[in-house]
Amino acid sequence: MLLSNARSFTLLSLAMFESLAAQATAQPSIGAVVNAATFAPPVSPNSWATVFGTGLATDVYQANSLPLPTNLRGTEVLLCPDPYPSSQIDTVCASQQIDYVSPKQINFLVSLPTKFSWSCGGWCPTLALVVVRVNGVVGGGDPTSLMAYAPGIFPEGYDCWYDPNAHDPSPCVLTWTPINTNEPFRGAITDQNYRLLTSQNPARIDQYYTIWLTGLGQLSATPVQDTTVAFMVPVYGYDGPTTYQVPALYVGLTTYAGLYQVNFQLSDSILGGGSYLGYPPRWPCGRQQWDITLNLFYRDESTPALSFDLVNIPVLVQDSDRPDCH
Repeated sequence: MLLSNARSFTLLSLAMFESLAAQATAQPSIGAVVNAATFAPPVSPNSWATVFGTGLATDVYQANSLPLPTNLRGTEVLLCPDPYPSSQIDTVCASQQIDYVSPKQINFLVSLPTKFSWSCGGWCPTLALVVVRVNGVVGGGDPTSLMAYAPGIFPEGYDCWYDPNAHDPSPCVLTWTPINTNEPFRGAITDQNYRLLTSQNPARIDQYYTIWLTGLGQLSATPVQDTTVAFMVPVYGYDGPTTYQVPALYVGLTTYAGLYQVNFQLSDSILGGGSYLGYPPRWPCGRQQWDITLNLFYRDESTPALSFDLVNIPVLVQDSDRPDCH
């Protein structure tokens, strides 16, 4: 009888602990679903996205193997049609691959269910529901705008000591400040040796560089001939910069899902681009701060060119590069 009672008590205790464990997992709450590079909406298929919210995971976990899991220590992200029957969540929704989770953030790769259909040739947004499930507890269901393309350059922040309140970029060895920004904010741009362009590793004329980004979708409408890299550079005798464009040499996916690269040459041609407002270009020697944007021109003439992500690129111009330095 004692053994029977002890066994009954043990089973009852296990049931109580299991019930308490289920209650400990709070319902996930989504605050925003954004592009993982820009931290702004919208997102696109085959790109990296970030979920911000609360109760998104029980702790901080990082995926450590490929292919990436769709369940990372109890956290799942599902992309569902709007609306969807909650009783059929595992039937109508698509599980997403996850790279990182924490109680307040999830990074995942957007995989579009085949039953989702695009409109307007892929340019108009499609609404989907992003759902987070943690240890079986479902939360979210927030409408998210899915675009065929939502590009964003990964940021690298400041590469040197810099006080944004002082608005003085001189500690970063930058000598020209454009009207658009006077903060030495870097994007993920590397040289041919995969080293980031920084104040200590500036770009040089006629060399080749790579921009790392996400959000280019399926690339069906973004061929290399429709992509340019725009440089905003100073002009002698003019208060602000003017824009010179160079064509992209390569646009494509990398071996890592959701990560794209755009290759370009910092061509000497943009330094000899003629005059502007009657003044010759100004190419001071030394280390300069230029700003760049990436322009995508789509084949569909009804859609405008898409420019995004103004970032700084440090450039070193020497006498051997430009004999007409001022």
